[in-house]
Amino acid sequence: MRKESGFTLVEIMVTVTIIAILVAIAVPMWGQWLPSYRLKRATQDLYSSFQKAKMEAVRRNVNVVLIFDVAGQKYEMYVDSDRGFDSNEAKLGSYKIPDSVTLASASFSGSTSTAGFDSRGLPAGSRFGTVTLNNTKGITRQIHLLVAGNIRIE
Repeated sequence: MRKESGFTLVEIMVTVTIIAILVAIAVPMWGQWLPSYRLKRATQDLYSSFQKAKMEAVRRNVNVVLIFDVAGQKYEMYVDSDRGFDSNEAKLGSYKIPDSVTLASASFSGSTSTAGFDSRGLPAGSRFGTVTLNNTKGITRQIHLLVAGNIRIE
């Protein structure tokens, strides 16, 4: 006697139906989850950039500044070797804010869009303040540069 192996048409149809139901449930949830994930990732990236600027300032024994361009949705990191920032300074990086995330504001004392660290890891020029990021769902996250040089996500 010969045994036939394989799937029946009914088994295949049940499997396809179950997969279709799972996809129908998962796609809307993915659409809600993705903007929040992108905001969280952008916030962590910006936090890491602040940490990198602080470490580079201490390591190089110079000021390192972050210049925020709210209109261009980007920020750049420069070495400020002569403590008087100008366009001839060495660029350490240029960072674009990802899609579906908005750089809403960058406000620092003494300068509206520039933050940085001195060689001791303190805010350069006593410029402390906040960077605000938003996503398409209206969720806001902030990164605060505090007076003592600490960086906090809120």
